Amino acid sequence: SGLPRHKRVALTFDDGPSLYTGDVLKILADTKVTATFFELGSEVDRYPDKTRAVLAAGHELANHSTNHASFPSASDIANTSHIIKSVSGFRTCDFRPPGGAVNSTVISSAGASGMSTVNWDIDTRDWQLPGSSAITSRILGGVHPGAIVLMHDGGGPRGGGSQVHPGAAPQGLVHRGSGQRPRPHADPISRAEIMSGKPWPHVATSRSRH
Repeated sequence: SGLPRHKRVALTFDDGPSLYTGDVLKILADTKVTATFFELGSEVDRYPDKTRAVLAAGHELANHSTNHASFPSASDIANTSHIIKSVSGFRTCDFRPPGGAVNSTVISSAGASGMSTVNWDIDTRDWQLPGSSAITSRILGGVHPGAIVLMHDGGGPRGGGSQVHPGAAPQGLVHRGSGQRPRPHADPISRAEIMSGKPWPHVATSRSRH
């Protein structure tokens, strides 16, 4: 979890960039939400413009290994950070192990590249394409201040419109706040913001494969 002192929820997207990243970015922009994108080095090489678009839109880039191998080596992790920086100029501060598989060696390897290892509290299982209602229900069922939500903008089919792709989740989270009785959580933001402990500005529209 992130820091629970402020009513903030960190939205994170794994396995991109991909052809669907632009759709996710549009929904995040429409709902005035920021997020963290844990990217694969191989996909950054394939879609460098998507990586640059994530950063240009004000989101955080993070490391998810080169090819989604479990327990990646220190060189694999460092290589992904190098790829992301060479494409975007951004130095990653966070690493998410593929599948959430972590041990002391992985944590040390990420640390050697100057990164914290970050998993999640809420798995939306959006890769099953359950639809936006199910995704939003899974988030709201477990959300709490400081929660870290896992979604995907890559790693498989993410299409079919905003009702099924992972961008539907932040849209539903924001709409829950504006159209119904507010819950005790509030603004969806990036992981860096939630971990800073700073009282980040309120989001205007909010009542507010791993």
